[in-house]
Amino acid sequence: MNRPSFLKTFLKDLFVASVTPTSNHAVRKICDQLSFERSGMVVVEYGAGNGAVSQELLRRLPADGKLFLVERNAEFAEHLRKTVLDHRVTVFTESAEKIDELLASQGVSKIDAVISSIPFTFFTPAIAQSIIFKTRQLLKPDGVFVVFQFTPRAKHFLKQHFSKIETKIILLNIPPLLVWRAGA
Repeated sequence: MNRPSFLKTFLKDLFVASVTPTSNHAVRKICDQLSFERSGMVVVEYGAGNGAVSQELLRRLPADGKLFLVERNAEFAEHLRKTVLDHRVTVFTESAEKIDELLASQGVSKIDAVISSIPFTFFTPAIAQSIIFKTRQLLKPDGVFVVFQFTPRAKHFLKQHFSKIETKIILLNIPPLLVWRAGA
């Protein structure tokens, strides 16, 4: 998806948080937060957008891994279905609030990691808490939740469900990103 199309989607959908796609540098740094050594690894991406992070996840994911993309914006979801062509991928046009139901429909009860770009600042505290709670419940004991945002609000919610949180700042992105890696 080119920048003008991305901007057009941003202007039409209040839940799209950025006017530009995530930079290649930021995508690599975000994906560096995961270890891709586990056979059969299951990863979920909330807010897959134009697929920039999705493509890098697939490049690193083991051949027998699974990647579930959750994108509530129908235009982005359709773009993902047309461009992220890999047998390991399932795209859901749905809110991350329903992640437990979506994964159950695929016979998945536990996951290794979640990467999220969804804008927690746009949600009510109850919705943000619900998404993070469900994510924590679905993660394996050594699973990780990686959140990248432009504002620090998500860390407040993460602290209520995760005991270990690491923070990084990625300056080579417009605007710069805050990245949290949360684990049990």
